[in-house]
Amino acid sequence: MARRFRSGRGEIDLIARRGSLLIFVEVKARGSLDEAVFAVTPANRSRIEAAARTFIARQPTLMAADIRYDIIAISGFRLRHLPDAWREGG
Repeated sequence: MARRFRSGRGEIDLIARRGSLLIFVEVKARGSLDEAVFAVTPANRSRIEAAARTFIARQPTLMAADIRYDIIAISGFRLRHLPDAWREGG
């Protein structure tokens, strides 16, 4: 649905939709996959969640969508996808 969505509250790298599921994805590249995953701090998650709420508010038809937050960690040519990496407010 969107790449690099920006709002005054934060940025979301990727936004995808599968049926009634709306997926907000944070992509991080670091020297190791673990470093990339741990680079998504609680502060980052809060900003992503705030930006997600802004995205949904701009498209009222998405208000009833189920929401998932994913992380894609990249290190060199290796990639790790962590679906449902966290829950809002968690």
